[in-house]
Amino acid sequence: MSSCSKPQHSIGVFSGEFILKRADFSIGEGEWADFGIISNDIRIRFRVVAPAQ
Repeated sequence: MSSCSKPQHSIGVFSGEFILKRADFSIGEGEWADFGIISNDIRIRFRVVAPAQ
């Protein structure tokens, strides 16, 4: 999901979020590999502001 807007003094703002699956990227080793400790689904949220020049 993402959105885009244009606040004052900016070219635009882009924000969104997605779910990263730890197992898809082999993130976590040893005891951290267990999805019972840290979920396999990690929510990533971001916001990028492009300032006017």
